[in-house]
Amino acid sequence: MSKVKVLAAWFVTGILCFTAFFMFRKNGAEVKVYGSSMAPTIDSGQKVFIEYHKKIKRSDVVVFDTKRMSVKPEESGYYIKRVIGLPGDSIESKNGIIYVNGRKIDESYLNEEQKTSASTGDWTLHDLGVRNHWKTIVDRVPENSYFVLGDHRSTSEDSRMFGFVPKRAVVGVMDK
Repeated sequence: MSKVKVLAAWFVTGILCFTAFFMFRKNGAEVKVYGSSMAPTIDSGQKVFIEYHKKIKRSDVVVFDTKRMSVKPEESGYYIKRVIGLPGDSIESKNGIIYVNGRKIDESYLNEEQKTSASTGDWTLHDLGVRNHWKTIVDRVPENSYFVLGDHRSTSEDSRMFGFVPKRAVVGVMDK
């Protein structure tokens, strides 16, 4: 093979790698997690990759910006939590078991200690809203919103306290 063809091949490979790198960076980012609210799924100090333009599904782990939330405007920072409820869902917890639309959900990512009533609590969305003085008391997750919980339920500050996460606050979905 001639030197020109070899140089051309290397040049094209370099351009493709450079382009792929910037496309990849544009569609997601690596973030470092601080805190134990997602343990043991994600440990404090662990890095995870989030995708910016991925459709959000139940049990996805999302990163959201608290500055974009009307319920926590005084705080600035990012939280990482698991999506339990999608728009229109009814959610309740009985004896540490989460029910969405009346059906028990699979939470195999939790250990036995985290699946207790003491850790998760017994509640409905309406109960949480009244107890925590949410602006709107509802029985279902509002449109363009999500209900999120940390996997380490006893230490997690999540939707049980601050309410729903608006879609506009979600930065990205963790790549599995």
